[in-house]
Formats: sequence, C-alpha cells, structure tokens
Amino acid sequence: MKIHVRDPGHVALRRGVRAAIGVPIACLLALALLPDSPAALVSAFGSLCLIALCDYGGPPARKLGLLLGAGAAGAVLITIGVVAAANVVSAIVVTFVMGAALAFSGVLRGSVAASGAAMTIMYVVAVTLGLPADQVIKALVGWSLAVIVAIPITLFILPRRDLSAVRQACANALSAFADAVAARGRGEAPDREALNAAQDTLRRSYLGNPFRAAGLNHRDRALVALAGQMQGLLATVESGRAYPTAMLVEPVTLRLNEQSAQILRDAASALRDDSASMSSGIPIVEDWRQQWGTAVTMLADAGPAEVEQRVHDVSSLFPDRTMAVASVRVVMLVRQVLGLPAEDYPAGPDQPVIPAPVISSSGDDVRANLTLKSPWMRQALRVGLGLSIAVLAVSLMGLDHGLWVVLGVTAVLRFDSLTTLRTAGYALLGTFGGAAVGYLVLAADTSYVGILWVVLVLVTFLAVWVPVAIGFAWGQAAFSLFVIVAFTLMTWPPNLATAPQRFIDVVVGAVVSIVVALLLWPGGVLAGLVGNVADAVRTSTVLLRDAVTSLVAGGDVDKALITESARSMARSEEVVELSISSTNGGATAYAHQWQEVIDHLRNPNVAGRLLAGWAHGGAPIGAVVPALQEPLLAELGAVTREWDGVAAEIDGAGHREDQSDPETLASIASLAATVDLSDHDVADRMVAAIWGHGWLRMCLAAGRACEVPAPAP
Repeated sequence: MKIHVRDPGHVALRRGVRAAIGVPIACLLALALLPDSPAALVSAFGSLCLIALCDYGGPPARKLGLLLGAGAAGAVLITIGVVAAANVVSAIVVTFVMGAALAFSGVLRGSVAASGAAMTIMYVVAVTLGLPADQVIKALVGWSLAVIVAIPITLFILPRRDLSAVRQACANALSAFADAVAARGRGEAPDREALNAAQDTLRRSYLGNPFRAAGLNHRDRALVALAGQMQGLLATVESGRAYPTAMLVEPVTLRLNEQSAQILRDAASALRDDSASMSSGIPIVEDWRQQWGTAVTMLADAGPAEVEQRVHDVSSLFPDRTMAVASVRVVMLVRQVLGLPAEDYPAGPDQPVIPAPVISSSGDDVRANLTLKSPWMRQALRVGLGLSIAVLAVSLMGLDHGLWVVLGVTAVLRFDSLTTLRTAGYALLGTFGGAAVGYLVLAADTSYVGILWVVLVLVTFLAVWVPVAIGFAWGQAAFSLFVIVAFTLMTWPPNLATAPQRFIDVVVGAVVSIVVALLLWPGGVLAGLVGNVADAVRTSTVLLRDAVTSLVAGGDVDKALITESARSMARSEEVVELSISSTNGGATAYAHQWQEVIDHLRNPNVAGRLLAGWAHGGAPIGAVVPALQEPLLAELGAVTREWDGVAAEIDGAGHREDQSDPETLASIASLAATVDLSDHDVADRMVAAIWGHGWLRMCLAAGRACEVPAPAP
C-alpha cells in the first residue's frame, strides 16, 4: 500500500514533536509523585489532549488563558466522571448528558470546539476508571501535571503562529480585490487568475477546518464573517457581475474607486501586521452619499435629447457604487477583527445607510440549533447515546479496559451511517495492525524499562502525526501502539494480553457506533441538511421582495425578517462545515460546491438589507413616478422566480426555468423622457429606480450562476 504524506504547513509535525516531548514528561512526573495511582493515566491522556488537540492560537496571554480555562473545565469533568462512576445507572445517565453536551458545544466553533474533543476524552477517562470517590484527588493531580507540562510546551516549543491561516487568506483576498477595483479605475479588466488564486487560498483555509476560527471571541467571529464576505465578493468580481459596464469618468466616482482600492489595501496590511495603520471608511461613505446627489443632478440637468444617455450614465455608476458599499462593509469587519472601535458614520432620515454585516453571537448559534432539525443536535444525541451504551456494554461484559471501548466510539461514530461503517472498518484494520506491532514490542526483551520510555517518545509522535499526515487507518494503528506502550509503562511489568485486549475493545466500540448510527437517523444527521440552504434562499428572496416592494410601493420591511435572514444564512453554512466533518469520499469538493451556492446567495441577502434601508430614505418610487412600478416589479418577479427555482432544485422538487432578461433599464430610459426631471423629487426617485434595477440585475445573474450540487457522495 502506497503511503501519501500530506501535512500542509507542517501542522501535524509540530504537534507531534510537542506531544513527544510533553507526554513522557507528564507520565514520568505522575509515576514519580503518585505511583500505583490513576494519576499517570490521567496525565498521559491529559497532556496528549492539551498539546495535540487544544492547539490554541493567538498571543501568549490568550493561549495561557485558554489553557487555564481548559484546565478548570477538565477538572470539573474529571470530578463529575469519577462521582458518576459510583454505579452503573448514574454512569450511563451522566455519560449521555455530558457526551451530548460536549458534542453540541461544537456549534460554538473555535477554541470551544477544539477543546470539546479533549474534554470528552478526559470525561471518558474519569468515568471508565472505576475509581472510588476518594481517588478523585489523585486523578486531579494527574490532570494538573498535564496542564503544568502543556503550558510551557504550548507557549514556547514550536508555538502556533499568531496570524491564523484564515486571517492571512483574508488579507490576500483583500489585496486581490483591491487590485481588481484599481484596474477598473484604469480602464482595465480584473486579473481573473489572481482572483481565482485568492479564492482558492481562502477556501482552503476557511473550509479546511470544520470549526473554523469562531468561538466565544467576537473578533474570531468577525474573522469568519469577513472570510464569508470575501468569498462572495471574489466570486462576484471573478464572474464579471461586478463590472458589466465601462466606468464613467466622473470626479466623485473616481474618488470612490481610488478610496475603495486604498482602504482595501490598508485593511490587508492591517490584517498582516497589527501595527499597520487602518484607514477610515467615513470618506467613502460621504462620497457614496454625494454620488447620489451627483446622479440626481445629472438627470435633472439633462436636455430632452440627453435623457436616455444620462439614464445609462447613471446606471454605469452602479458597479463602482456597489464596490464602495462592499469596501465599507469589509472595513467594518476588519476593524472588529483587529479589536478597533466601530466608526460613527453620519446618518439621517434622508440618507441611505450601508448596513453593517451581521455577526451572530454564541447565544444565537445555540438557540438556532436547539432543534432536532439541527445536525449539531442530532449528532450530540448520537454521541451521548453511543458513549452511554458503551459504558453499559463495558459493565455487562466485564471488560478490563472500558476506556478503550468508549474511546473507540468517539473514534468511529460519524455524521452518517455509511461513513461510520467505513470508519469502523478502517479502525479495526488499523487497530489490528497496531496491536500486532504492540504485541511484538512487548514480546521482545523489555527488561530494560528505559528502552520502552524511548519507544514511548516515538509512538507518541506517531500517534499525533500519522492520523493527519497519512490517514485514519494508519493513525489508529499508531494510536493503538501508543496506548499499549503507555499502559505497559504505567502497569509494569509487561502483559502480553494488553495487545489483543486493545483490539477486542475497539471491536466493541465499533459495534456500538454502528448500532447507534443505524438507530438514530440511519440516513445520517446530514440528511436534509441542504434544506437549510433552501430555507436561506427562500428567506433571502422574501427579504429582497419585501425590500423592493417597500422601495417601490411603500410600507416597512419587518425587522424580524432581516434578523431571520441573517440567521438563515448562518445556518446554511452548516452544509459546508458538516459535509467536511463527515469524511465521505469527495466531501471537500462537495463542500466547495455548496460554498459557491452560498456565495451567490449573498447577493439577494445583502441587496435586501440595503434596499430595506433605502426605502426609508425617500418617498415610494411609485408615489412619485407611478409608471416605474411595472418594470421594477416585473424584474423583481424574474429574480424571485429564479431563486425560487434554486430553492426547489435544492429540495429536489423541480428544475429552474430560464428567465429572460427584463428590459428594465430601457423601460426606465423611455419613461425618463416623459416626466419632469427638473423636479428634484422625480429625478431622485429615478436614480433610486436605476440603482434598484442594478441590484436586481446582480441578483438575477447570481441566481443563474448557482449550480446546485448533486446529492452527497
């Protein structure tokens, strides 16, 4: 079998080296201070979890705070586990609750999710040791030693770079976007190869980790929102929807173009280097609002023979206006990522407002997923049930190493039955190989315990490095070898039965996982998940419809709809995150395809929020120029039909019908020749109609560009 090593950025190598240093030290300290106690086992698994799994980023102070927080949480979980193990019933019930809660914590992403796996392992260690309550102190001492060893290793030995891959990718995307904006100012086409490269880099960093950079930290959440914004913008510019017409050389628009490019470059520099200066978005907002008055004047001053051309001129201002909006929204997010105060943009009843990007809170994420429709909730229930059944099986079968059985469930149980079956096969294959090698190691001359400590250093490195760099089956082999060697050192002298017992326990854990996968949502917790995307499409379409209707005919857009549209967009991202987590073949490509759909969906979502604000900036268009209602509402109908078709296609309920291009701009130009443009209110509403059409045209093009992926592989 050919082995392919893949370790981008040497992340697995770095973690493996650190674990190889820290785990033996923690074990030695525990054995020296508290021999013949559970401290050694707790310190071994604890140091492995903290060093290899809780690979926190950020400055040293933040890493220290997160490690101490993990230490406190682990101490609580170990205590709960030891107390719960007093009898079988409490062990089963508490394990179900704790297992489900820890699995559900993944909905918070980031450091919380990164800690979730480690905390689950530590709870499992505690509940399966079968310790009397008076031994909890010794277990906590072992955990404390793990924390003490993990802190200096995490902070000083091959530390994780403070600049996250996502942040660097966002900086590169901002630079590429700035170059595209500047190229338009020079009358040049954007460099599509550079845009594609930036998009690919961003997606690899953003989609490579299902938990991404979010968590309880608002700055991290802003970074995730920034990555999403940049994906949508790069897709828009690269596909040509951003610049459908030549740039109109007009002073305010030229300034908008230049300032947008500059502030994007400044934002990229600030993301790369916190000490770099960050430009203000206020001048762009001021020029953006001045551009509206300039456009009104262009129409009001037009002679009879110039009206049609002036309408097209105003329309040609739209792409640069849109990019200015995008630049300001990006700046809002970058300031939050950097921890800078929000800027106080001028506002007024007659001034259009640029809506700030919505960043969901931890509470929003939790509330949105407290339903059986949520894949996080479904998986949490599956994990809780799987762990509790494993605890019951250990008790009924009288297995010596219950820890290995329960950990086998955490290794095998996946988001869908097919992947769980496949993973079980790989786990058994890898465990058999690792147990066989472990048996040979124990059967060799091990009279010199020092040799086995050297072997522990090597197998610890392999247990951390191999699963990431080579693959799951090989990783199970390496982890089994680590377990056998570490357990032998803690229970010296060697026992040859340890190796076959390891394989038997993993078999039991795999069987439990398969049973749970078949009992709860046998189609997988991802079944129906794409419905979240369809819901986001429908909610965004309704928002756009209500916003345009409000702009044209009057009325208010329900604020609850605006909030729900933001939440539905956040939920739609779960198909990307959990598709990757499922580890199905082709999962990454499948996730990328859905990410492209969501990138296109940002167009009607943002347009709906923006136009909802515009609707309060003046009288309804139809109240001033009634004839404008028909072409705008007709184009709105084409857009909604296109996106309704996308939603139906996602649901598997039909295919989209081709929507012809509405002749909206031509209709507006014809109507402009029949009204009194010297009336400021009439000219103002004409501008609103022209630029409202610009957003509708972008939304229609985005809907056409959506390619709904085939069912999950």
